[in-house]
Amino acid sequence: MRASIGEKEVEPYNPNEHPKVKYFKAKARLRDRVKAKSKDNLTLGSTLAAICCMDLNLNPLNIGELS
Repeated sequence: MRASIGEKEVEPYNPNEHPKVKYFKAKARLRDRVKAKSKDNLTLGSTLAAICCMDLNLNPLNIGELS
């Protein structure tokens, strides 16, 4: 249930994990902390939706044709 609403499950620590896996998990935790501190929570999808609603003759069908 929690995964469907966006909350992440905490994985237990595994001491036999490969060093690369540990590195990538640490990077993911750092990314999540930085993202949580950010007050600007705009995503690409929300930005495109806002632009499409501004009546600039842009829509999801022709947005890829712009430079």
